[in-house]
Amino acid sequence: MAPERLHLEVTESTFVENKAKIRQQLEQIQARNIGVSTDDFGTGYSSLSLLQSLPVNYVKIDKPFVDNIEGKGEAII
Repeated sequence: MAPERLHLEVTESTFVENKAKIRQQLEQIQARNIGVSTDDFGTGYSSLSLLQSLPVNYVKIDKPFVDNIEGKGEAII
């Protein structure tokens, strides 16, 4: 399978543990043309500044925010 067809999802809590090591590993993965997303964003630490510093292609918002799109979920998304 071609690397660009792969996509790795990493849960938000993983990013909190060792930011420097995780950043380095994600950069190595992306250098191989593999996509990376953070999954379940909003369930834990939820730092927007952390998202800006990590090399991710997509952010997957936690389902309760999407389910509450008519309420406060829209502002968060």
